Amino acid sequence: MHFPSLRRFATAGWRRDPRWVVAILGMLYVAWGAWAPATAVTVTGTGAPRVQLALPFEYLVLAPVTRFLDELTLLDDQQHTAIAWTLVFIVAMVAVRTVMHTHCWRARARATVRASLMAFGAGLGVYVVGALVPRPMASLTADDPAVLLVDFHSHTERSHDGRWRFGAESNRAWHAASGFHAAYVTDHQTMQAWQLVAARGELASTRAALREASIVAGTRDAVQTTLLPGIESVVPGAHLNLLGVSASHLPLFAHRRNLDTLRLAALHASDRPLALLTLPFDLGRSPHRPPRIDAIELTNGAPKGLRFSREHRARIVQLADSLGVPLVASSNHHGWGSTAVAWTAMRIPGWQQLDPLALDAAIRDALGSHPDQVHVVERQGLPASRAVLSHVLTLPRLAWHAAAMATVPERLAGLGWVLATMILWRRRPRRA
Repeated sequence: MHFPSLRRFATAGWRRDPRWVVAILGMLYVAWGAWAPATAVTVTGTGAPRVQLALPFEYLVLAPVTRFLDELTLLDDQQHTAIAWTLVFIVAMVAVRTVMHTHCWRARARATVRASLMAFGAGLGVYVVGALVPRPMASLTADDPAVLLVDFHSHTERSHDGRWRFGAESNRAWHAASGFHAAYVTDHQTMQAWQLVAARGELASTRAALREASIVAGTRDAVQTTLLPGIESVVPGAHLNLLGVSASHLPLFAHRRNLDTLRLAALHASDRPLALLTLPFDLGRSPHRPPRIDAIELTNGAPKGLRFSREHRARIVQLADSLGVPLVASSNHHGWGSTAVAWTAMRIPGWQQLDPLALDAAIRDALGSHPDQVHVVERQGLPASRAVLSHVLTLPRLAWHAAAMATVPERLAGLGWVLATMILWRRRPRRA
């Protein structure tokens, strides 16, 4: 590529040919990432395993898009609301500008509607692409082969809020692409996929009482993720995930929505599934109220869960310490998007040789007997802020944060996209 001379650049020729500016800013941008690389993930607890975020080649090629969509997924619900209002403001400004530059009122109306729809459609299209279009995913890897990466909260299409055609195998593929070794499928009050995938028979007459049940187990594979049995139910003031359930626990769900806590408390310790308190929950709820809590989510991939975790993190940690239970991470994935927010890293030597049910038992045993070996690994999202100005500037803050979190290969890929766009723009056919 031919660059203009320094003399031409010094005499304001850069206004017609800004490639010098792009080259200098690009080199500074890449050097910034190499000099002070951002921390991609954080790990809680002492003696944490060594983990790193792996970016596949396809992810790096599409780095400007994949990075921004990942950062968009890491926003909480209030930050998404702020971006929505920013889009409304942009649409209003586009409409005002269109009206001011058009003289005929009919032309004004048509141009205003067209410009507003284009501006709003562009913002909405980004969310649709991020939620529905598959894309390369960043995955977590651990140096120690004894470390197991687990997701304790995910869904399929059999949950009322799960994405259509997001079945058990789609759930497995999503978790495998994210680096998870095992994932609990915890559909709402339902257990059907467990019988279908694990070939353990039908629910027969109890199917109607459970609405359509969904607990999933799969075969142990070195590449695929193992799906494990779980179910999500409701107790006053909170949602609970029961891990390690089976057909013998059907009486616990006699009610259409709520968990029968009395029956659960009456079960023998060896037969009782592990109870995981999910986010968000009622902070005023007594921690000693039945049923007994065996683990608590520290972070949750849903927008409301992310905000609750960021706002009340100290209280969540304090509650876990008071109960003496471990903290875990969950995706709460419903089939929307291609970004894993957090992982739970557990050290279970020899987990590769365990079948699904034995692996489930080993995970639950480790949560109860070795909580110090359970670590939460989180990706760094845009920090929440209660300041009004920061809330208003969520969109530009998001763009800056995405640029700051990009790795050197991502920065090089982004610079390549900019230069390629400039070349194509220079070579475009000009109108007479």
